[in-house]
Order: sequence, then structure tokens, then C-alpha cells
Amino acid sequence: MAALPVGRRLSGWDHVLPRQGFPLTMLIGTASQPDFTGSLDELLQELFEGHWDMIGGDLDGAHTFSWPDEEWDYEETPERREANEAHRWETFGAMLTSAGYPVPKTVRDLSELYLTWGLARCAETPDGTRWSTPAALPLPSDLLSLDAVQSGDARVQRGQEPATRNAWRRTSASAWP
Repeated sequence: MAALPVGRRLSGWDHVLPRQGFPLTMLIGTASQPDFTGSLDELLQELFEGHWDMIGGDLDGAHTFSWPDEEWDYEETPERREANEAHRWETFGAMLTSAGYPVPKTVRDLSELYLTWGLARCAETPDGTRWSTPAALPLPSDLLSLDAVQSGDARVQRGQEPATRNAWRRTSASAWP
């Protein structure tokens, strides 16, 4: 059975990916269990009757960087949430395209990037589709240019972007091992 590693080797992806990255990782981890064969759609149907709020509904749902229930000071800066979301999409897109990867529009697209990046594996077997995860995940810095993230982090540190729980980085991107 493949297990997701813990500790420093896992750190970083939650600061790079849209908010659906974490639940997608959980879904793939569940799909990697020895008693499951099938697609992620089949697992989503089996576990959540096809709709999981944490992932934004289903695998064809659009990505966001903000959680729907995230606290935001609308009285002081009502436009900041939208501006922050737009900035994070711009940064995410620049980071991916500079590394030669497409910008995923849906959770399904993101799952394809997981396969490309080696965060997950999928193989057709006589019993059906089998999922697995590597013993050690590659770090974001192994695959992506983090210059865009670092410049976004500097904006948060200077107070030009809100430091929300989902900000690109709460600490310097250079802290990634």
C-alpha cells in the first residue's frame, strides 16, 4: 500500500496549488488503497454520491484559491478578495507556463498534472484502474519556477496583499527544502 509521506518532503504544494489540491491529494490517496480499483469519478461517486464540497463539487469543477467560508474584511477592503484571487491565478499561471505546463481549468485537469509531475500514478490492470502515490513526492521547486511565488510572497510581507490562511506563502519560498 502506498502512503503519502509526511514531514518536509510534502511541504510546499499547499502553497502552490489551488485549494482543491489538498482534497484531490486525499482522494488519490484513498484511490491508492489496495481494495479500490476504478477512476477518481467512480471513487467520488462511491464515497460522496458524486459531489464533494471540499473539491468544489465534482472533478469538472473550476478551481479557486479562496475557500467559500474564508473570513474576509469586506467593510475595509471589499475588492481585496477578488483582487487576491486574480493575483493568485496570474501567479499560478505564470509559474506553470514558465515551466512548460498547461494551466488546469478543472480538478480533473489538475489530476492530470499530478500524473505528469509524479505526485500520483495510474495504471490499467486486468482488475481495473489502479492508483498509487510515490514513497517520496517531488517538491514544487523540483518541477516549477518559484520566482512568481517568491515575488507574491514579498507582496504579502510588505502588506500589499492580504495574509489570509490561503496566501501563497506565509513564510519565504526560500524556506522550501
